[in-house]
Amino acid sequence: MSELSSEARALVSDGRSALRPTSEDRVRMASRLVTQLGAAALLATRPSYAAPKAPFASKLSSFVAALGLIGASATYSLTRPTESAAGTPGVAQAGQVQVAPPTPASAPCVDPEAAAVHQPIPAETPVPRARKESRVDGALAEEVALLSRATSRLRGGDAAGALELLEQHRRQFGGGALLEERLSARVQALCSLGRRSEAESDLVRLAASAPRSPHVTRAQRACGL
Repeated sequence: MSELSSEARALVSDGRSALRPTSEDRVRMASRLVTQLGAAALLATRPSYAAPKAPFASKLSSFVAALGLIGASATYSLTRPTESAAGTPGVAQAGQVQVAPPTPASAPCVDPEAAAVHQPIPAETPVPRARKESRVDGALAEEVALLSRATSRLRGGDAAGALELLEQHRRQFGGGALLEERLSARVQALCSLGRRSEAESDLVRLAASAPRSPHVTRAQRACGL
């Protein structure tokens, strides 16, 4: 135990003096003990031989004095924690270090409109040139094949069959690459069937669309126009 200061020692001394029992207190305490414990209890505490009353009085005085010391100790214990309590919170607060929790890193704010503006626009996938040419070549081959069948029938004397194939050609390839050839073959088929008015109308149409075409002259000679 650390040495007490002068004020603390004076406070303990005053407490002991204030709680020290007087002679009257000792007599009163003794009478209470006799009343509560009874004479038999007091006799049981005595030895078998007759003892003077002085030892019992001294024991009782020691018991009462012990009560006074307990009171003084209680007084000291009430004053001592006050002094230690004044300094303890400081030590506790100094030992406790408040550590702030780490702040989570926030994700960068991205403006959706700005992202939409800077987002590259996907370019249209160009159709390969070879694929386009293959489609054109395929359509032209069908047109040529159909017109060849019509002219073959016309040369074979089947003008009616030739007109049917030429009409099919018109429906499938109306403004195709072989428009002049189809009109010329139609004029010749109509003339073979004796449908000269229709043949003349188609010849005028052929001459208007292609005046310098050699197919105009060929159709005129075939029909005698």
